[in-house]
Formats: sequence, C-alpha cells, structure tokens
Amino acid sequence: MMQMHPYILNINEDAQLSGVIKLFIQEGEWEVGLCDSSPRCISVKGLGIQERHAVFKNEQRQVTLTPLAGSKVTVNGSTVSETTELQHLDRLILGSNCTYLFIGFPSERGVDDWSRYDYDFFQSELAAAEGIHLGESSAGSSQTDPSLLAVFYDYIELMPMVAEANQMSQELNKGVEFKLEIKNLALSDPKGHDLEKETVVRVTSVGKKQVWMWSKAKFVNRKFLMEEVYQQHQAEQSGDSRAQGPCTSALPGGATKSGTSATYHLRDLVAPLPSV
Repeated sequence: MMQMHPYILNINEDAQLSGVIKLFIQEGEWEVGLCDSSPRCISVKGLGIQERHAVFKNEQRQVTLTPLAGSKVTVNGSTVSETTELQHLDRLILGSNCTYLFIGFPSERGVDDWSRYDYDFFQSELAAAEGIHLGESSAGSSQTDPSLLAVFYDYIELMPMVAEANQMSQELNKGVEFKLEIKNLALSDPKGHDLEKETVVRVTSVGKKQVWMWSKAKFVNRKFLMEEVYQQHQAEQSGDSRAQGPCTSALPGGATKSGTSATYHLRDLVAPLPSV
C-alpha cells in the first residue's frame, strides 16, 4: 500500500517509536477519530480526540483535511478550522498532542529524509507560531545564547504537557487554564545585564480570577497528580475507556500500536487546583 497511497506516519517523543504506525488514506473520504465501527474510519485514540475529529479526502491525487466541529487540528504549527490541502511532509497534530507526518503520493516522495521531522521539530514549530525562537548572542555571531537555549528547550518540553493539562481541565470542567511564559525574556538590571530567564507556567482559576506562577518543577509534579484524578474520572465513566492514555492508532486485524506523546503522560494535570 505504501507504493499506492499517501499516509500519515506517527512521530513520537521516543525516536524508536516514531514511524511504527502508518495510516493509509485511500481514495474517497475517510473520517479520523475515536470511531472504530465505521468501515471508512481511521481510528485514532488520545487526549482531545473527538468521536468524529476530522475528514481526509483523497480525490484526483489531492488530499485534504477538514476539521469537524469542536476538534483541534494543527498543520505545520498553525491551528486550522477549514479544509486544508496537504502537501508532502506536512506536520499534523490531532487533539492535544497526537503527532503525524503526512507522506504524499509516491511520485512526490523523491529521496526526502523524513527523520529530521522529529518530535522536537513539531514542538519547535508550535513554539515559533507563538513567537518563541532560538535567539542569537548579542555579539551578532551565529552561536546561540546558552541561557536562551536552555529556556527554549524547557519551553518546547513543557508545551505538550501544558496542552494536555488544559484538555484535562476542560474535560473535567475544572475552570483552570495553564499558559507557558518566559520570565524576564527581555529584561535587564540597572547595569544592563540580562536578568536570569526562566520558563514558568501561569495558572489561572477562571471563576475565582486567581493567578499563580508555577516553576517547571512544580508544574510537572502537579501534573502527575492531575493525571491520577483524570484517570480515576475516566474509570468511573460508563466503561468507555477510549479517551484514556496516550495516542493510539488502530492497525489492520484489530491490533494497535501505542505512541506515548509525552514522558509524563497526563497524570499531573486535572486535579483540583492545589494550594500554593
């Protein structure tokens, strides 16, 4: 089928798990989402994935992707809400953090090496869309400022975790929002020396209009606790466990392969707002 049809390829934080799932897009329209009973459905399970999440359409050697109501779809770092024509090696994120690379028709592939599109590439692209880029030293050289480099990698490490935290908070109606910020990004002391930069998480209790600033370590710790609450909530539902756990994709014959989208999974993100 690889020599006949375009497909999407999973990209995982663990490089050894990237590329193990290939979901082919044959001619016609194909729904993608939690749906697993429809004969024309590409089944993907993960946080933020809807029953009917989006529609792939393969027609006249063109593939389009159309998000459905209430679903989150990101293409090349930008959220899309309308039908988008896909190009070979486009980067797709479905839901909170199910990451895939679109592989076009065989005639489009050439000798491209898709391995450069790793998990960090996806997160860096999302960060760039938010205006967060690697900086250069003030001397004007091409060498990246080490302090900015450390902050940048903290930022892209936390991005998928914050996305998962917001999704869990939304599903559990907690009324808590999480947002990444870089502390002291452009500030200096009276002598002109740059202040120490740090990636922090702004936590907002929407109803109470309260705001806290959490360090990376504190957010990661609290997110583990939140995930436990989320999993307990899922277990108490009507036996439907499809929204639990990391991104998974159905394979022919009913088998599944699992691709964990983040080292920390979801545990730490939807507990009631802890005291600070």
